[in-house]
Amino acid sequence: MIERLTPALPELMRRRALAVNEDAVLDRGTAGIRGRTLVVNLPGDAALMPLFFDAGIDAVGRILLHLRPVSADGLSTAATARNEHKLDGAEFAEFLRRRGKNRLS
Repeated sequence: MIERLTPALPELMRRRALAVNEDAVLDRGTAGIRGRTLVVNLPGDAALMPLFFDAGIDAVGRILLHLRPVSADGLSTAATARNEHKLDGAEFAEFLRRRGKNRLS
């Protein structure tokens, strides 16, 4: 399913969650990219999922910026994305942060 692994994201989530809950060390979650889609596997444990979500959401915006299409001159089209109504990585990360906190509370 995943074309390119992003091993740093699950490592980051595990490290931050481990500071709060020692069971985070048992997580086997992965993350990766398929096409221009970021795929993240969160733990099923109700106690760990919010910790992983909060830790990972900070990195999502930055990752999504790298998934943007590149123009013919090799420059990222991120600067024009807002004008073209394309997905903005930082805005999407903020949306996920708000949605996750609403669901988890």
